[in-house]
Amino acid sequence: MSNPKFTRIHLGSLVEARARELHLSPNELARRVNSSPAEVERLFGRFALPTDFLFTLSHALGTDLFLPYSQELDLAPHPLIRDLEAKERTIAYLEEIAGLLRGR
Repeated sequence: MSNPKFTRIHLGSLVEARARELHLSPNELARRVNSSPAEVERLFGRFALPTDFLFTLSHALGTDLFLPYSQELDLAPHPLIRDLEAKERTIAYLEEIAGLLRGR
């Protein structure tokens, strides 16, 4: 069953755009990722890339190439969990103030 919200992301185009933004030639990008210029040119046309190579490219280009995918995930915590976390932060803040007041 496919996720109806999923948008197919052309990773090669994202890599190519970022390389251009950084004024990196295929030769320079290939050097940075220990690949050949021909392989870099081929990857510009690919939708999918292996995760380990995507990780290497992210470092070489100084950008998170996983982000377009993770932004599509609906992993927001349940509202009750968010409420509990907010209350825990408030308690920690109040305990810090109480500690400061005790130190007077």
